[in-house]
Amino acid sequence: MATAAISIVDRLIQLATVTERNRQRFFNVVIEPLYLDGEQIAKDYMTLLAELIHRIDQAKELREIVEWLESRRTTFQPLRTKVRALIQDGFLEHEDKCRSKSLALFRKGLWGLMKGGVPALDDGRACTREYGFGDHTVLDLIRRMGTSVLDQRFGDCLVQQARGQQEAIEKAWQDVTNAYADLRRTCLR
Repeated sequence: MATAAISIVDRLIQLATVTERNRQRFFNVVIEPLYLDGEQIAKDYMTLLAELIHRIDQAKELREIVEWLESRRTTFQPLRTKVRALIQDGFLEHEDKCRSKSLALFRKGLWGLMKGGVPALDDGRACTREYGFGDHTVLDLIRRMGTSVLDQRFGDCLVQQARGQQEAIEKAWQDVTNAYADLRRTCLR
């Protein structure tokens, strides 16, 4: 009987060890690389929006801003496409290796980052209402304006839009980093 009990305890220890290794592997193979990719994208978006605000203040014609934004479209495009594809196809949902709340927050933050930043370079609305911004992007407003001259009032409106988008991206990135820290603590203990 004692031998059976010891055998069961040994198997439980082995199971715990396997589960812990699986969590570590999940973190190292999935979470860490996505975090590092997201970090590059977040830096790019934050830099882009800060520079956009400066360029709006300096520009005399809207064409200058549009040309600059269009030239920035290719920066990190392959990385954005990869991250978007990974989180879109349920890559983070297939297994509950770590705390599900942290994993859900990590995914939500990455989606917020991707949805909040890409439209800065595209037409339409930024789809980040959960982070406080779901309005027209700067490029969309410029294209809707129908004029080439940048007056002070419209420039102020564009700066306000860029700042709103910037704040949404920063909030999304904060969710990613908070979730990452919790996942790291949970998966690598």
